[in-house]
Amino acid sequence: MKYCFYSLVFLILFSCSSKNTTETTESSSGLLSSFENIKNLKEEIEKEHLNRDFDFADDVHLEEKLEQENRDFINLIYSKSNVDFLNHSFSDLKNSEINTIISPDKKLRFFSWDSYLGGSVSHFITVSQFINSKGDVVSQVINGEKNQGNNVFFSNDRKIEIIKKGNRTYYLTNGYRKLGNRCVDEVVRLYEIKGDSLIDTEKHLKGPDGKMVQEISFQYYIDKCQDDCDPTFKINIQNNEVLMPEIFKRKPTGNHIRYELIFE
Repeated sequence: MKYCFYSLVFLILFSCSSKNTTETTESSSGLLSSFENIKNLKEEIEKEHLNRDFDFADDVHLEEKLEQENRDFINLIYSKSNVDFLNHSFSDLKNSEINTIISPDKKLRFFSWDSYLGGSVSHFITVSQFINSKGDVVSQVINGEKNQGNNVFFSNDRKIEIIKKGNRTYYLTNGYRKLGNRCVDEVVRLYEIKGDSLIDTEKHLKGPDGKMVQEISFQYYIDKCQDDCDPTFKINIQNNEVLMPEIFKRKPTGNHIRYELIFE
């Protein structure tokens, strides 16, 4: 009798686990198929531009469709605001154009992609998912409005650092912006979950000039930075410091500028 009971419990747990795995896998494949619509429209617009009989009205129509596909993609992420989706590995997205990273405490995730709304210049959209104080998963677009520009992108190789001060938790992020085809703008900034919102924190970064800033950024040319330079921030949470590469003529010199993390 005990054997039957334990077997039944195992089957129930296995069934629930399989169900969750199936649901999140379906969600992941849903993202891929939805993003495929965005890519197909982008290719259609590019073909239209090469067409000698190019009609501006058709271009406007296709761009509106592209905006709608991006809205649908955002809404798809919003519709999956649950813990299973937030914690899913999304390993099948690693070779796609949908980038996602999650914090070590699994309370904050970013989804980033190129919306193709910028034409020849990248136009990034980033959606966050996070757990609020009630334990609910909330989705929020942190950038990506069409006319906003300079949107921060979080690629799969980036990390989210956690800083705990008293009863408050801060998330230190390192993303980048694309300023044309050659120029990259690396960005470090802090976020905090407050209520049902992910917000930019107050100014917690102190520069060598003694001024407090909300964001650190530097620009460099990709073609000027080959194997002999490292265009990355050095983040040391234990020492409360962020080292920003010194830039000369849009190329890292190898030296760093120290910023101190201050929480009063």
